[in-house]
Amino acid sequence: MTDLILSEESKEYQSLARDFFENEVANKSESLDHEGKIPLDLYKKCWDLGLATAFIPEDFGGLGLSLWETCVISEEAGKASGGFSALIEGNILAAAPLMVAASDEQKSQYLSKLTEAPNLAAFVFPTGSELPTYKKSGAQYELSGTKLVAINGESAGWLVLLAVNADNNEKTMFVFNSDQAGLKREGQITKLGRRCADICAISLEKMTLDELNVVGKVGEGDLLYNDSSVISKTIIAAHATGTISGALHHSTRYSKERITFGKPISDHQAVSFMLADMSKSAQAARLLTWKSAWLYDNGQGDHIQAKCAQVFAVDAAMVSATDAVQVFGGYGYSKEYPVERLMRDAKMMQMMSGTSYDIKCEIGHELLAAGQA
Repeated sequence: MTDLILSEESKEYQSLARDFFENEVANKSESLDHEGKIPLDLYKKCWDLGLATAFIPEDFGGLGLSLWETCVISEEAGKASGGFSALIEGNILAAAPLMVAASDEQKSQYLSKLTEAPNLAAFVFPTGSELPTYKKSGAQYELSGTKLVAINGESAGWLVLLAVNADNNEKTMFVFNSDQAGLKREGQITKLGRRCADICAISLEKMTLDELNVVGKVGEGDLLYNDSSVISKTIIAAHATGTISGALHHSTRYSKERITFGKPISDHQAVSFMLADMSKSAQAARLLTWKSAWLYDNGQGDHIQAKCAQVFAVDAAMVSATDAVQVFGGYGYSKEYPVERLMRDAKMMQMMSGTSYDIKCEIGHELLAAGQA
């Protein structure tokens, strides 16, 4: 593996992302959180710069950046606002299965919609363990499901989901437009964190799709989900790394300003230990994430590496954000300061694309199956 040093071109994308997210998003993050509204106007500015669709191949109107470069952009988004970064995250989660296994016609039909206008795409998750089901009749599939949520679900022009055959338990990935008959949007979920994210409750009522809606091969949805999750989990890890960096940034600045017993609290050992732990976590999460992205970009995408990156980053984000609240003391619990939002955002990240506990079980099973444990 080569050294993980950004090229000059990658640094330019990082600088562009940092300027936008610091100057356009970070200073609005508190109001976005308090209002809990989907910031589509801000998303359009992000889209105008190409940052929202940087991962889309050039053939379909995107910048065609590598996963590594996309992670660099995503970390800056996560540092500025966990809620806003979820809009980009939803697009990537939905696009990932198409980029891995869709036909050229499907890619042109769906991916191009994200680059032609500031549109969004959604990925559908079950809130519990039960996937939506489908019944196959000839060349048609009838899908049904309740207690589902979709990232970008209310605003998306198209959606992707994994469903299980009610007769033989085979799983298949589907993509469809948001005006598809049988899709019921049931409104925004009131959220603890990432409050301006578009997290919509949905259900499927005898939604009929055909072969053109199948992504990859029928019955191989599990494999496709696992392969595409290398992309999605790496991106989630990048956003979580941004949250750690945000916690460190706010805590460092405040610790130098807050004076107790005649000196800044940064001089107290307990505070310096927490700052050191945040820095350590940010460095480690970034390296795990970049390695996962580098492996994928070089044709060596590794499920375990991506899952390790996500679990470490989101758990470290939760710890770092909690420590940041501690650094701020009583003020940290107040909505007048940013760290309480970071803590709420981090908690939601621990439940995205599988909980940390579920993913740890998956890592253990894969290690045992491979004889690596």
